[in-house]
Amino acid sequence: MKKILYSIIAAAAIAGCTESPEAPKAETATFIDVNVTFAHPKIKAEAGMIIYGWFFGKDITSVETSQLVPDMEQTLQLTDKHIADGCRLTFEPVDRSKSIMQILVWLDNNGSGTLDEDDLAMFYNATVESVASGESTPVNCSSLYALDIKLTKAYGEKEFVVPDGKAADADLNLYTEVVIGPHIWLKENLRTTKYQDGKEILQASEAAFASANTAACVNPYGTSGELETFGLLYNWFTVKEGNPCPEGYRIPSDADFIALEKYVAPAADDLGTDKDDAPEKNVTRGSSYGLATMLKSADYGFGGTDDFGFCGLPGGIYATSFDQGATAGTKTLAIWTSDEFSSSKGIRRLFRATWEGVGRGADTKAKGHSLRCMRDNPDFVPKQDLPAPELTVEGTVVRWRAIAEASGYTISIDGTAVQNPAVSETEGTLSFDVLSVKEVQGQDITYTVTVSAIGDADRWNTSAPASVKVLVEGKGEEPEVTYVEDIDGNKYETVTIGSQVWMREHLRTTKYSDGTAIDCLSGTEFETATAGAYVNPYQDDEKTAKYGLLYNWYATVTEGKSLCPDGWHVPSDSEFRVLEAYLAPEATDLDNVNGTKNVFRGAAQGLGKMMKSDSDSFGGASDSAFRAYAGGTYSNALSKDASASTKICVLWVTDQYDDGYAWRRMLQHNQDGSGRGAAKKSAGQSVRCVKD
Repeated sequence: MKKILYSIIAAAAIAGCTESPEAPKAETATFIDVNVTFAHPKIKAEAGMIIYGWFFGKDITSVETSQLVPDMEQTLQLTDKHIADGCRLTFEPVDRSKSIMQILVWLDNNGSGTLDEDDLAMFYNATVESVASGESTPVNCSSLYALDIKLTKAYGEKEFVVPDGKAADADLNLYTEVVIGPHIWLKENLRTTKYQDGKEILQASEAAFASANTAACVNPYGTSGELETFGLLYNWFTVKEGNPCPEGYRIPSDADFIALEKYVAPAADDLGTDKDDAPEKNVTRGSSYGLATMLKSADYGFGGTDDFGFCGLPGGIYATSFDQGATAGTKTLAIWTSDEFSSSKGIRRLFRATWEGVGRGADTKAKGHSLRCMRDNPDFVPKQDLPAPELTVEGTVVRWRAIAEASGYTISIDGTAVQNPAVSETEGTLSFDVLSVKEVQGQDITYTVTVSAIGDADRWNTSAPASVKVLVEGKGEEPEVTYVEDIDGNKYETVTIGSQVWMREHLRTTKYSDGTAIDCLSGTEFETATAGAYVNPYQDDEKTAKYGLLYNWYATVTEGKSLCPDGWHVPSDSEFRVLEAYLAPEATDLDNVNGTKNVFRGAAQGLGKMMKSDSDSFGGASDSAFRAYAGGTYSNALSKDASASTKICVLWVTDQYDDGYAWRRMLQHNQDGSGRGAAKKSAGQSVRCVKD
C-alpha cells in the first residue's frame, strides 16, 4: 500500500467552484453556504446517512473533539443525488459581528449520532485531529458567504492510505494507474486545484481565464460527477509553474507521448522523434494504424476501443467559454505536454471523435486543455529484435534452427505469404518444403523463399527476413521457338502452348497488316480517341522492342483491318481461357468474374507465374513459355510499368464488356493468378497475337 503522510492532507477545497458574479458581499450576508462532496477512497457515503454541519462563533483550536459544542447545527439525510452531485448546508442567520467563525462538517458513517472513529470529518481547511492537537487552525470563515468542503479524511485515521494501483493528488483525488509499455499512466484527466507542494492554482472562468498569463484552471461542468469523469481544464502556464501531478508522477513531455504512441502503433513511421520536429499546425499521425482509436474510450461516442487502458475521454477545450466537450457535436480531447513550441504556444496532443490518428501540434498557452500524468515504468524491458533465421536448402526443402524466443514463423514465396505453412521440427531443426504449396511444372522455376521469426507482444520484435533461392526442376519439356514478322518487319518469337501457337512478345507494329498506318497519339488526344490508335511511351528502341507498343481497344477490332500479321489475330476471351486451362488444368476458378474488377484466378496453381517473365522483378519463371513483360498501361500517361512499384502487364481481348469497356487479362508482379476484368476501351494496353 502507498501512503500520503498526515501532514500533507490538511487542505480540502472542492475543485472548480467559482464565485458567482451576483454574489453578495460577505460582510453583509446573513448566511454561510457550505457545499459538500465526498471523496474518501474506501469509506463511501450512502443514501440515508446523516451529515452534520457545526458552526462555531469562536476559535475552537486545541479543544478536545469530545468537548466540541457547536453554536449552530445543520443536518441533512443524504440521497443518491446528494452523493453524486454534492449537497449544501446553510447556516442562517449568521451573526456578522463575531470576529471568528469556524465550520466543521462530518458524516455519521456508523449511525451513532456522535462524532467517532470512521466518520468522515473535515474543517474547512484542516483535519479534526490537527485542530484538536493545535497543529492546525481552521480558517476563519467570517469573510466568506460560501465555502466548499470535500470529505476525504476519516476521524481517527492517522494517514491517508492510497489503495494499490491508485495515485492521489494534493486535493486527494484518486486516479487509476495503467501500465503501457515504458510508462505508467493515470487513466483519468487531472482535476486538482493544487500543486504537489500545496500551492493553489488559480480557479477562473471566461475573460479572467482567457487573460491569465500564470497558472489557471477552469471547471466547465455542472456536476461533481462530470468533473470526476472529465477533469478540469488548465492553461499551459500550469505546467510551467510547478508539478500538479500526484507524488512520483509528471506531466508528459512531447517525447513521452511519442514513446506511448510508438508502443501502441510500432509500425507507424509518421510519429516524429522529439519536440524539434513538432509542427505548429496540427498534423494527424498514425491514422492507418488506428492509433487514436486504440487510445480513446469507447464511451460518450468518442469512437475508441481503448485497447491499452489509456481511456481518453473528450474533456473539451476552453478559451473564454467551453467548447467541443463530451456533449458537443465535435467531441475533443486536447492534452498539454510539458514542452513549449514558442513564447505564445505549447505543444499538445489532439483527439477527435472521428479521427483514427492522433493530432500533434501547438496551441495558444492561454487555452484550457486537459492534463494527464505519468511516470517511468521501473519494470519495463525494451523490446529486442529476434535474430533472423539462418536458412539452408536441401533440394526443395528450406531448413533452419528453431529460435527459442520466437512465437512462430512467417513464410512467403516470391513475396506472397504462405497461409498456414506446413513446418516440421526434428531435434530443434525446422523445415519447410516448397513442394507442399507448389507443383512441378514443365519448366525449371526458381523461387525466393523468405522466413521471419515472429516476436511476442511484450519482449521481442519480429526478426528481419531471411531469404534463399529454391530451384524446383521442371519436367524437362522445353518449348520449341519459331518466328513471325509483322508488316513493319518486326520479328517475334512464337511458341506452341497446348493446342495454340502464341507470340512470345508484345506486339509493336505501327501499321495494320494491309499497310494502313495506325494513328500515333499521346496524352489527352490518346485518352479521348474513339478510333484505333497506339502510343509509344518509351521512346527508346531497346525498351520498345522489349515492352512493345500500347494500343487502345479500337485498334484490335477495326473493321476490315488486322492488327496482327497475316494468319494471326488478337485473341478472344475464350481463347485466353483455353491457354489458362492448359497451363493450370486443376484450377476451378478460371471462369470467375466480378464486373469490371480484376479477379485473379488460378493463383493456387501459379498460373500467373507461368505466364510472366522474371525480368524486372515481375515474379515469373525465367523460361516461361508465354513470357509476359510488364508493359504497363496508358490513359494520358504511362503508369504501372516495369519501373513502377506496381508492375503490371495488361492484354486486350476482342470481346467487349459494354459500350465503354472491353475484357482484358492482367498479370501483376505480386499476384500468382491471372486477372480477368474489363477496362475502358480508350486505355492503352499490350497486345499478344495467337495463330489462326
